[in-house]
Amino acid sequence: MNKIKSLFSDIKQFFVSRLKKGEILCAVFISVLITFLLEDFGRRDILGGLSFLLESPFRFLYNVLIILMTLCLAFFMKKRFFGFAIITTGWVTLGVTNFVVQTLRVLPLTSIDFANCTVDLLVTYIGFIGIGLLVAGIIAAFLLFGFIYKKIPSQRKFGAIRSCLMILVVSVSMLAMSTVGSSFEEETEEPVNINESYEAYGFAYSFTRTFVEKGIEEPEYYSEIDIHRVLRRIENTAKPSDVAPNIVMVQLESFFDIKNVGHLTFSSDPCPVFTHLKENCISGFLSVPYVGAGTVNTEFEILSGMNIDFFGFGEYPYKSILQEKSCETVASVLRSLGHTTTALHNYEGTFYDRNIVYGNLGFDRFVPVEFMSNVERNRQGWAKDKVLLPYIQKALETSDGKDFVFGVTVQSHGNYPADIEEKRNISVFGAENEMLKAEYEYYVNEISEVDMFIGALISYLESFDEPTVLVLYGDHLPAFTEIDDSDLSAGNMFTSEYVIWSNYGLSGEDKDLETYQLTSYLFELLNINEGLFFEFHDIYETSYIYDDLLEQLEYDILYGENYAKVSYEPMPMTVGFDDIEITSATVLGESLYVKGNNFTEYSVIYINGIAKNTVYISDEVLMTEDVSVEEEINVEIKQIAADGYRYN
Repeated sequence: MNKIKSLFSDIKQFFVSRLKKGEILCAVFISVLITFLLEDFGRRDILGGLSFLLESPFRFLYNVLIILMTLCLAFFMKKRFFGFAIITTGWVTLGVTNFVVQTLRVLPLTSIDFANCTVDLLVTYIGFIGIGLLVAGIIAAFLLFGFIYKKIPSQRKFGAIRSCLMILVVSVSMLAMSTVGSSFEEETEEPVNINESYEAYGFAYSFTRTFVEKGIEEPEYYSEIDIHRVLRRIENTAKPSDVAPNIVMVQLESFFDIKNVGHLTFSSDPCPVFTHLKENCISGFLSVPYVGAGTVNTEFEILSGMNIDFFGFGEYPYKSILQEKSCETVASVLRSLGHTTTALHNYEGTFYDRNIVYGNLGFDRFVPVEFMSNVERNRQGWAKDKVLLPYIQKALETSDGKDFVFGVTVQSHGNYPADIEEKRNISVFGAENEMLKAEYEYYVNEISEVDMFIGALISYLESFDEPTVLVLYGDHLPAFTEIDDSDLSAGNMFTSEYVIWSNYGLSGEDKDLETYQLTSYLFELLNINEGLFFEFHDIYETSYIYDDLLEQLEYDILYGENYAKVSYEPMPMTVGFDDIEITSATVLGESLYVKGNNFTEYSVIYINGIAKNTVYISDEVLMTEDVSVEEEINVEIKQIAADGYRYN
C-alpha cells in the first residue's frame, strides 16, 4: 500500500512540476488556439471559432481535446516543443487546406481527398504556379523545422508511462465531455449533409470521423424476420415485367439550369435543349448528397438504389467496400435481363478506382478517356462531353441485343477561372463583381456546350431504330460559394434536376425524388419489376419504416448475414471498345514511327519492355525519339493512366 501511495505521490509531483514548467499548459493553450483557427478557416469568418464556442461550448471543448490528444504524442519526445511545432503546423495546414478546398468546391476537406489528389487535379485547381509555390513551401518548411530541431534544447525525459497516462487522462476527459455535453447542450436536428455536420460539430471532430468511420453500423433492430418480411411483400406484389428497352443514363457533371439563380440574367438561354426537355418530358428535382463535389456518391446512389447516408461519415464506397465486394445495381439487373452493360467516362478510369469497381457493379465494358480518340479539351483541361457521343452510338450499334449505357461527363467540372481570355458566346448580367462575372460566364458557356451535346444525342436517338430511353441528371450543383438557397428560385443547393426522354413516347408524371429513388422510378415507368432495392423503393416509399428497413437491407447485403440472399459475382470487365493494333514500326533517323489502329493520347510506346516518351500524332500514328537501330527491338503499345496505372 505504501508503494502505491508513493507511486501516486511521484506522479502528482511530476505533473505539478510539469505544470509549473508550462509544458502541459502550453499543450492545452495550443489546442485551444488551433481550434479557434480551424473554425475561423472552416466558417470563413474571423470570429468563427468564437461563435462555435458560444453556440456549442461542449463540442468546442471536444475538438480541443482531440487536438490535445495529438499533441500528447510530443510528450514521447525529448524535444517536446519541437513536437508541438510539428503537430501545430500539421493542424493549421489542414485548416488552410480546408479553407482553400471549400473556396474551390464548397465541400469541406475529407480524408479521401488525400487519396484522390493527383497532379492533374492540382494543375486544374491551383495551376503550375500554385504547385510550384506549394513545393517551395514544403521544402522551406522542412528546412525551417530542421533548423528549429537543432536549436531547440532537449527537455527532461517525460517517460513513456507518464506520456501514456497523459493520453489516458485526455481520453477519459473526451468520454466525460461527450456524456456531459449531450446532457447539457440543446437538442438540435441532425445535420442533413456533410457541410452542416462540419459546422455543427467542428473541423477537428468531423475530419477525424472521415478517417475512422467506414461501412454501415449494424442497425439496432436488424433482424432476419424484418428482411424476410420485406422479401415476402415484394414477392406477393410481384408482376411480370415488360421487355426492357435500351436505357442510356448520362450523369452530367455540375450541371443545372442556372436560370434558377434569381439575380442572374443571360444574353441567351444557356441550356435551351435541357429547358425544352424539362417542359415536355418526365422531369423533377433530385435530392443529391453534396454540393460542388461528391460525384461518385451520387453515381453510386443512382446505380445501386442505396442511400449513402447510412455509410460512414464522408465515406466513398468506391474506395472501401466495393473494392472487394459486388452488389446489386441497375447494371447487374439489366445484365440479367440480357442487356449488354457499358460504362463511359471522359476522365481517367483510375479516378475513384472505377476501373476496379465497375466490374463489381455489373458492367461488361468500361471506356474511360484513356481509350477515347479525338478528345477535345476545354481551357481547364477537362475533356469535352461531345467525345462521349460516338461511344454511346458504338455501344448501341455493336451489340446483338439491348443495351444499358451509363455515361459520366466531366466538361463542366470546376475550377472556374476568374478571368476572361477567350470570346464567350453567352454573357452573364447581375454578378456582384467582375471576377464572379468571369466565373459565371465560363461556367455558362461550358454548360451551353454540354447542352449542345445533349441535343446531338437526342437527334441521334430519335433516328435510332430501337426503342430507347434516355435519363439525364446533374450530379450536384457547381462550386460557387457565393450562391446559396436564398439565391435559387427553384430547388435548393442540394437538388439537381433530371429528365426522362424516350424515342417512342414514354409517359409519366413529374416527380421530385431522392437520388437513390431515380432508377426505381424509371423501372416503375418501364414496368421492370426486378432488383431488390428498386422494388423496395416502389413498394415502401410511403411507409413510416421506410428508412429503417432500407438501412437494414443495405447493411444485410453489404456487411451483414445476407438474409436477403442477394449475391453477384464480379464481372470479367473489358476496358475499351477495340483492340490496339500495330501494323508497322519504322525508324527514320533516331525516331521511331509506329503505325496502327485505335491509339490515344494515353498510348505509350514500349521498346524491349521500357516505356519511351511518346508523341501522339493521331489515332493511327505514334512517335518516339532516341531509338537505336543497332539492336533488335520489340515494340509494344500500352495504355497508361496519368497516375501511372498500366491497363494492358
